[in-house]
Amino acid sequence: MQAYQLKITLKELPTTWRRVVVPQGITFRTLHYVIQFAMGWHDAHLHEFWSDDDPTVYTDNSDAIEEYQYYAKQPGSPGHEYVQRILESPMQSSAEVKIDAVLQRSRHLTYVYDLGDNWEHDVVLEEAVELTEPFPVCIGAGGACPPEDVGGPYGFMDFLEAWHDPNHEEHESAVAWGRMQGFTDSFDLDRANQTLRWKLPLGGSKVEEYAREITELVFPAAVRMAFKARIPGEALLETHKLRYFLDFLRVVKERGPLKATAKGNLPAKLVMELYQRGFNYLDAIPYDRVRKEDDAWFLRELHEQARLAGFVFGRKGQIGLTKRGVAILEAPREEAYLSLWRAFLHQYLLDYVDGYAPLHPFYIGKIMQLLHRFGSEERDSSFYSDQLAQAYPHLLEDDIERYGSEERARKGFSSSVYHRIISRCLAEFGLVEVKTIQGSEPWEETYLVRKTELMDAVIAVW
Repeated sequence: MQAYQLKITLKELPTTWRRVVVPQGITFRTLHYVIQFAMGWHDAHLHEFWSDDDPTVYTDNSDAIEEYQYYAKQPGSPGHEYVQRILESPMQSSAEVKIDAVLQRSRHLTYVYDLGDNWEHDVVLEEAVELTEPFPVCIGAGGACPPEDVGGPYGFMDFLEAWHDPNHEEHESAVAWGRMQGFTDSFDLDRANQTLRWKLPLGGSKVEEYAREITELVFPAAVRMAFKARIPGEALLETHKLRYFLDFLRVVKERGPLKATAKGNLPAKLVMELYQRGFNYLDAIPYDRVRKEDDAWFLRELHEQARLAGFVFGRKGQIGLTKRGVAILEAPREEAYLSLWRAFLHQYLLDYVDGYAPLHPFYIGKIMQLLHRFGSEERDSSFYSDQLAQAYPHLLEDDIERYGSEERARKGFSSSVYHRIISRCLAEFGLVEVKTIQGSEPWEETYLVRKTELMDAVIAVW
């Protein structure tokens, strides 16, 4: 594919540079990710791009964009100096503008990462080239990337002085803090290219789009894990959630359009039929009083996620399959699997914002990291919640206040992690298997968790 060869250099540290090849037609936001992964930043702060011959700034700073748009739309905006400065630099979303016109015209961009530390990078277009891989590639480099939040170029110089001098009074704290940030004072070209490969697949397929999006939702930039865009489809058909999700879509296709209830739900007769056919969570206790969609949580979740994915419509009192829904039934299984992951995570994020999900999707990724490290052997599910609480003690604060003791809080937190993340997410998607051990009392259960072979097939680790 047609591509650009770019050289990226830290302005205040010119010995730190990267040479990358990126596809033409990408947005400024995608170029931001390329720079983050090639340099070794953690994508923890806002960014800006601009060129010398145009005052327009391309950014992910939504507040600055909204402020500019507000004053730009006001007829006869006041001539206050502050307002004038805002209007002098038009702000556009870096996710909505492609780099080509600006880069080809100017051949030079300024990229600023972290508006506090203010790391300025020169981005120079060297030549147009061919790219044989469906992802950006780093072909040359010099110097280590500074750690995040080090205080800009001057703070970095002070940090390096303490880092390299064993006799410095802050040497031990500098080394400990640097290691926590992942700083090694060296650059690993192969690791950077693995990150670009797995975190930025840009081949243009839906599978790659979904893999990139859900990776961004679950795994921070510094975590060397990602959802793969190529997964063995046969194995995916055995996953509980995908099998029932596709069956649900087929039912809607074959019997639709369905007459919706006043609330827009599935008709009660169909709900009862599908529930009897096994449309339920893997760990669900059978409930003999299912009469409507609100009683059948698993089925309601499939319906909501099908709507979020754009596969099912609900309008004018009817429920039916959209063109996208028809297409997903014929699509490769990995596309259906990743589209379901995407819909699940978007619904989970909405639930979290509304207070119905106890943990941010970020912690789904943290559990998956722990499973990669420890999941080859069966372990009590509380092992994973304890590891999470140890790394992030604030997660227990609300539970301690609610339950009145740390012991009861840990049990409550463990239950939330198991049911919402391990069971209702990872087990449903086939990434873990769970064995239930019944205690002496009906409510005393232990859950033994182990990762599956599918997890290694779905998740790339480097």
